[in-house]
Amino acid sequence: MCSMPSHTRLCGGCNKEILYGNCLGVEQSYFHPDCFRCHSCHHPITEREFSLSGKHPYHKYCFKELSHPKCEVCHHYIPINGSGLIEYRCHPYWNQKYCPSHEYDNTARCCSCERLESRGERYFRLDDGRILCFECMESAITDTGECQPLYHAIRDYYEGMHMRIDQQIPMLLVGREALNEAIVGEKNGYHHVPETRGLCLSEEQTVTSV
Repeated sequence: MCSMPSHTRLCGGCNKEILYGNCLGVEQSYFHPDCFRCHSCHHPITEREFSLSGKHPYHKYCFKELSHPKCEVCHHYIPINGSGLIEYRCHPYWNQKYCPSHEYDNTARCCSCERLESRGERYFRLDDGRILCFECMESAITDTGECQPLYHAIRDYYEGMHMRIDQQIPMLLVGREALNEAIVGEKNGYHHVPETRGLCLSEEQTVTSV
């Protein structure tokens, strides 16, 4: 509390001069008693403990609601780690923030966009065990047969460049994991036969004599 100010002070709540009576002094800010309200919910702050951001006071729970990130998987506040810091994981493209524990607790992940399944929704399970979110379900290619129009478009493009392909090239749709395994394996000196590269445009032949 502060008594009648010796010089003009502005209330941090109403921005009017504090001319007489008692006032509340918080760091470098001053308030009429009735103006000392949470900047978020605008209700009076009566607790002994509160939060201050800049010149604005907040109830502690209101400030946590505004500033403490929530996990987009379990919808709880992301816990503070042993060092007193808020640690979370974030999808590099979708910016989905989630608790580090969801990396290891078997939370389902979309095989296309790699976003984790939220506790409030249910991803689509394919018969082969893959999991797709509903957004990816509308556009993802899930069967080799669905790749045929793309193959035909590539073939027509090369024919337009006078590079006609007479041979029917076998094609196989593979998942992201197969590509990642191929890359890791090649770094370790192991080469896959046939090569795995997105749309597999390779053929394996066995030569019995030279």
